[in-house]
Amino acid sequence: MNWRDFFSALTPETERQDNRLLNSMRGLTTAPDICWYPGSGSDLVPLLLDVPANPTGRRLLRIDHLQEEEPLLYWMNDYGETLGQFPEDDLLGKELVPAYDDLWKEHKATATIGSAKECYRFGGNGKLTLFTVTVRNRNQGVHTRPESGDEYLVCFSNCESEKLLKSVFATYRFHLHAVLLIRQGGFSMQRKVFNQYEDLPNMVAKLSKTIGDVNCWVIDGQGLENGRPRAKALKSWKNVGKLNDWGWESTELFTKGNQT
Repeated sequence: MNWRDFFSALTPETERQDNRLLNSMRGLTTAPDICWYPGSGSDLVPLLLDVPANPTGRRLLRIDHLQEEEPLLYWMNDYGETLGQFPEDDLLGKELVPAYDDLWKEHKATATIGSAKECYRFGGNGKLTLFTVTVRNRNQGVHTRPESGDEYLVCFSNCESEKLLKSVFATYRFHLHAVLLIRQGGFSMQRKVFNQYEDLPNMVAKLSKTIGDVNCWVIDGQGLENGRPRAKALKSWKNVGKLNDWGWESTELFTKGNQT
Protein backbone atom coordinates (compact mmCIF):
# COMPACT_ATOMS: atom_id res chain seq x y z
CA MET A 1 0.00 0.00 0.00
CA ASN A 2 1.09 3.59 -0.55
CA TRP A 3 0.10 7.14 0.33
CA ARG A 4 -2.64 7.24 -2.30
CA ASP A 5 -4.30 4.24 -0.69
CA PHE A 6 -4.38 6.03 2.67
CA PHE A 7 -6.13 9.15 1.36
CA SER A 8 -8.49 7.02 -0.74
CA ALA A 9 -9.50 4.95 2.30
CA LEU A 10 -10.44 7.89 4.54
CA THR A 11 -14.12 8.07 5.45
CA PRO A 12 -15.80 11.40 6.36
CA GLU A 13 -17.22 11.87 9.86
CA THR A 14 -20.33 13.52 8.42
CA GLU A 15 -21.92 13.20 5.00
CA ARG A 16 -22.46 16.94 4.69
CA GLN A 17 -18.87 18.06 5.10
CA ASP A 18 -16.90 19.44 2.16
CA ASN A 19 -14.02 17.32 0.84
CA ARG A 20 -12.10 20.02 -1.01
CA LEU A 21 -8.94 19.57 1.04
CA LEU A 22 -9.04 15.78 0.78
CA ASN A 23 -9.43 16.09 -2.99
CA SER A 24 -6.37 18.35 -2.99
CA MET A 25 -4.36 15.62 -1.27
CA ARG A 26 -5.69 12.96 -3.62
CA GLY A 27 -4.78 15.17 -6.58
CA LEU A 28 -1.07 15.39 -5.74
CA THR A 29 1.09 14.04 -8.55
CA THR A 30 4.05 13.26 -6.28
CA ALA A 31 4.18 11.46 -2.94
CA PRO A 32 4.37 14.04 -0.15
CA ASP A 33 7.25 13.96 2.28
CA ILE A 34 6.18 14.51 5.88
CA CYS A 35 7.32 17.08 8.42
CA TRP A 36 6.03 15.31 11.53
CA TYR A 37 5.45 16.96 14.90
CA PRO A 38 4.43 14.25 17.42
CA GLY A 39 2.97 15.60 20.65
CA SER A 40 2.44 18.91 18.87
CA GLY A 41 -0.46 20.29 20.85
CA SER A 42 -1.67 23.28 18.82
CA ASP A 43 1.86 24.50 18.01
CA LEU A 44 2.15 26.12 14.56
CA VAL A 45 5.72 27.40 14.88
CA PRO A 46 6.92 25.23 11.94
CA LEU A 47 4.61 27.32 9.72
CA LEU A 48 6.08 30.50 11.19
CA LEU A 49 9.63 29.36 10.35
CA ASP A 50 8.68 28.28 6.82
CA VAL A 51 9.56 31.62 5.24
CA PRO A 52 10.70 32.35 1.69
CA ALA A 53 14.46 31.88 1.21
CA ASN A 54 14.75 29.73 4.35
CA PRO A 55 18.01 27.75 4.83
CA THR A 56 16.44 24.34 4.07
CA GLY A 57 15.64 25.24 0.47
CA ARG A 58 12.18 23.67 0.83
CA ARG A 59 8.74 24.97 1.77
CA LEU A 60 5.82 23.30 3.51
CA LEU A 61 2.80 22.44 1.37
CA ARG A 62 0.64 25.42 0.46
CA ILE A 63 -2.73 25.46 -1.27
CA ASP A 64 -1.45 27.36 -4.30
CA HIS A 65 1.64 25.15 -4.63
CA LEU A 66 0.06 21.68 -4.62
CA GLN A 67 1.91 20.54 -7.74
CA GLU A 68 5.43 21.16 -6.47
CA GLU A 69 7.95 18.47 -7.42
CA GLU A 70 8.74 17.75 -3.75
CA PRO A 71 5.65 18.49 -1.62
CA LEU A 72 6.35 18.63 2.13
CA LEU A 73 3.27 18.19 4.31
CA TYR A 74 3.06 19.45 7.91
CA TRP A 75 1.49 16.66 9.99
CA MET A 76 0.71 17.24 13.66
CA ASN A 77 -0.53 14.73 16.21
CA ASP A 78 -1.39 14.73 19.88
CA TYR A 79 -3.29 12.28 22.06
CA GLY A 80 -4.55 14.95 24.49
CA GLU A 81 -8.28 14.74 25.14
CA THR A 82 -8.64 18.53 24.91
CA LEU A 83 -7.36 18.40 21.31
CA GLY A 84 -9.96 15.97 20.00
CA GLN A 85 -11.67 18.73 18.03
CA PHE A 86 -8.61 20.81 17.12
CA PRO A 87 -8.96 23.26 15.55
CA GLU A 88 -12.18 23.96 17.41
CA ASP A 89 -15.11 25.34 15.45
CA ASP A 90 -14.96 28.69 17.24
CA LEU A 91 -11.41 29.19 15.88
CA LEU A 92 -12.34 28.74 12.23
CA GLY A 93 -11.80 31.86 10.15
CA LYS A 94 -10.13 33.68 13.04
CA GLU A 95 -6.65 34.89 13.84
CA LEU A 96 -5.13 32.54 16.40
CA VAL A 97 -3.24 33.49 19.54
CA PRO A 98 -0.52 30.91 18.89
CA ALA A 99 1.79 28.96 21.16
CA TYR A 100 5.10 30.83 21.60
CA ASP A 101 3.33 34.15 21.06
CA ASP A 102 6.55 36.11 21.69
CA LEU A 103 8.26 34.27 18.84
CA TRP A 104 5.45 35.20 16.47
CA LYS A 105 5.67 38.83 17.56
CA GLU A 106 9.43 38.79 17.03
CA HIS A 107 8.87 37.68 13.43
CA LYS A 108 6.00 40.18 13.00
CA ALA A 109 3.76 37.32 11.92
CA THR A 110 0.15 36.18 12.41
CA ALA A 111 -1.71 32.91 11.87
CA THR A 112 -5.35 32.68 10.76
CA ILE A 113 -7.19 29.35 10.76
CA GLY A 114 -9.18 28.60 7.60
CA SER A 115 -12.96 28.93 7.53
CA ALA A 116 -13.56 25.18 7.28
CA LYS A 117 -12.04 21.87 8.39
CA GLU A 118 -12.59 18.31 7.24
CA CYS A 119 -12.67 15.37 9.68
CA TYR A 120 -12.05 11.79 8.60
CA ARG A 121 -11.63 8.35 10.16
CA PHE A 122 -9.01 5.72 9.42
CA GLY A 123 -8.23 2.28 10.81
CA GLY A 124 -11.29 2.05 13.02
CA ASN A 125 -10.89 4.80 15.64
CA GLY A 126 -8.09 6.85 14.07
CA LYS A 127 -8.97 10.46 13.29
CA LEU A 128 -7.47 12.83 10.72
CA THR A 129 -8.42 16.50 10.47
CA LEU A 130 -7.47 18.54 7.42
CA PHE A 131 -7.49 22.32 7.73
CA THR A 132 -5.70 25.39 6.44
CA VAL A 133 -3.68 28.12 8.13
CA THR A 134 -2.74 31.43 6.53
CA VAL A 135 0.47 32.95 7.85
CA ARG A 136 1.34 36.57 7.15
CA ASN A 137 4.40 38.58 8.10
CA ARG A 138 5.91 41.97 7.36
CA ASN A 139 9.26 43.75 7.14
CA GLN A 140 11.33 40.55 7.00
CA GLY A 141 13.41 41.37 3.94
CA VAL A 142 13.93 38.34 1.68
CA HIS A 143 11.81 36.33 4.14
CA THR A 144 8.71 38.51 3.67
CA ARG A 145 5.69 36.57 2.45
CA PRO A 146 3.21 37.76 -0.21
CA GLU A 147 0.79 40.40 1.07
CA SER A 148 -2.03 37.84 1.10
CA GLY A 149 0.16 35.45 3.11
CA ASP A 150 0.90 31.75 2.66
CA GLU A 151 -2.06 29.37 3.01
CA TYR A 152 -0.89 25.98 4.30
CA LEU A 153 -2.67 22.64 4.16
CA VAL A 154 -2.18 20.93 7.54
CA CYS A 155 -2.93 17.43 8.89
CA PHE A 156 -3.77 16.79 12.54
CA SER A 157 -4.28 13.34 14.08
CA ASN A 158 -5.71 12.93 17.58
CA CYS A 159 -3.91 9.67 18.40
CA GLU A 160 -0.76 8.27 19.99
CA SER A 161 2.46 8.87 18.09
CA GLU A 162 3.45 5.22 17.80
CA LYS A 163 0.02 4.36 16.42
CA LEU A 164 0.34 7.03 13.74
CA LEU A 165 3.87 5.88 12.94
CA LYS A 166 3.00 2.20 12.58
CA SER A 167 -0.56 2.23 11.25
CA VAL A 168 -0.18 5.16 8.85
CA PHE A 169 3.38 6.21 8.04
CA ALA A 170 4.88 2.71 7.92
CA THR A 171 1.82 0.91 6.53
CA TYR A 172 1.37 3.39 3.69
CA ARG A 173 5.08 4.07 3.18
CA PHE A 174 5.12 7.81 3.85
CA HIS A 175 8.63 9.25 3.94
CA LEU A 176 9.43 11.26 7.09
CA HIS A 177 11.60 14.15 5.95
CA ALA A 178 11.79 15.81 9.38
CA VAL A 179 10.65 14.89 12.90
CA LEU A 180 10.20 17.57 15.57
CA LEU A 181 10.52 16.64 19.24
CA ILE A 182 9.57 19.82 21.07
CA ARG A 183 8.17 20.01 24.61
CA GLN A 184 7.34 16.34 24.86
CA GLY A 185 6.77 16.65 28.60
CA GLY A 186 2.98 16.34 28.75
CA PHE A 187 1.07 13.13 28.18
CA SER A 188 4.03 11.41 26.53
CA MET A 189 6.22 11.76 29.64
CA GLN A 190 3.48 10.36 31.90
CA ARG A 191 3.55 7.03 30.13
CA LYS A 192 6.09 4.89 31.95
CA VAL A 193 6.59 2.47 29.08
CA PHE A 194 7.24 4.98 26.29
CA ASN A 195 9.43 8.09 26.14
CA GLN A 196 9.05 10.08 22.93
CA TYR A 197 12.54 11.61 23.13
CA GLU A 198 14.25 8.23 23.42
CA ASP A 199 11.88 5.53 22.19
CA LEU A 200 10.36 7.24 19.16
CA PRO A 201 13.67 7.80 17.27
CA ASN A 202 14.66 4.19 17.95
CA MET A 203 11.31 3.00 16.62
CA VAL A 204 11.62 5.17 13.51
CA ALA A 205 15.13 3.81 12.85
CA LYS A 206 13.86 0.22 12.96
CA LEU A 207 11.26 1.09 10.30
CA SER A 208 13.74 2.75 7.92
CA LYS A 209 13.42 -0.02 5.31
CA THR A 210 9.75 0.87 5.02
CA ILE A 211 9.67 4.64 5.44
CA GLY A 212 13.21 5.51 4.39
CA ASP A 213 15.73 7.59 6.31
CA VAL A 214 14.70 10.73 8.16
CA ASN A 215 16.60 13.76 6.85
CA CYS A 216 16.44 15.92 9.95
CA TRP A 217 15.56 15.66 13.64
CA VAL A 218 14.74 18.82 15.61
CA ILE A 219 15.08 18.19 19.35
CA ASP A 220 14.81 20.56 22.30
CA GLY A 221 16.91 20.52 25.46
CA GLN A 222 14.80 17.98 27.31
CA GLY A 223 15.70 15.36 24.72
CA LEU A 224 19.42 16.13 24.82
CA GLU A 225 22.29 15.20 27.10
CA ASN A 226 25.47 17.28 26.81
CA GLY A 227 24.15 18.61 23.51
CA ARG A 228 23.60 15.14 22.05
CA PRO A 229 20.31 13.26 21.50
CA ARG A 230 19.33 10.86 24.28
CA ALA A 231 18.02 8.34 21.75
CA LYS A 232 20.51 5.58 20.91
CA ALA A 233 19.57 5.68 17.24
CA LEU A 234 20.70 9.31 16.97
CA LYS A 235 23.98 9.19 18.89
CA SER A 236 26.10 9.55 15.74
CA TRP A 237 24.00 12.24 14.09
CA LYS A 238 25.60 15.59 13.32
CA ASN A 239 24.50 18.83 14.99
CA VAL A 240 23.97 21.38 12.20
CA GLY A 241 22.21 24.29 13.88
CA LYS A 242 20.19 25.80 16.67
CA LEU A 243 16.75 27.36 17.06
CA ASN A 244 16.38 29.89 19.87
CA ASP A 245 13.19 30.54 21.88
CA TRP A 246 11.35 27.39 20.77
CA GLY A 247 10.94 24.40 23.05
CA TRP A 248 12.70 23.59 26.31
CA GLU A 249 16.05 25.37 26.57
CA SER A 250 18.18 25.06 23.43
CA THR A 251 16.59 23.38 20.41
CA GLU A 252 19.10 21.68 18.11
CA LEU A 253 18.97 20.35 14.53
CA PHE A 254 20.55 17.03 13.63
CA THR A 255 21.23 15.36 10.28
CA LYS A 256 22.88 12.08 9.37
CA GLY A 257 26.01 12.27 7.24
CA ASN A 258 25.65 14.70 4.32
CA GLN A 259 21.86 14.99 4.45
CA THR A 260 20.30 18.47 4.53
